[in-house]
Amino acid sequence: MAGRRFALSTETTVGRAPGCGVQIDDDRVSKLHARLFVHDGAWHLEDLGSTNGTQLDGEAVTGPTPIERGTRIQIAEIELVLT
Repeated sequence: MAGRRFALSTETTVGRAPGCGVQIDDDRVSKLHARLFVHDGAWHLEDLGSTNGTQLDGEAVTGPTPIERGTRIQIAEIELVLT
């Protein structure tokens, strides 16, 4: 997946399931792992009750969390960067 880019809509799911806007083929990633969404003009990230959790810049995501461009999102061994 290195270098791969994904176009995001105002609400995009991340996970293994077909139909996720960011689909990650990794058994450590839940089918519906997390979601990226826009609220009040700002991007947010929310873990969707995944088994292995979601991290932002090394910190666990425990609820909807605002994020900025350049923020590093960790899901299993996969690192995503909002650009």
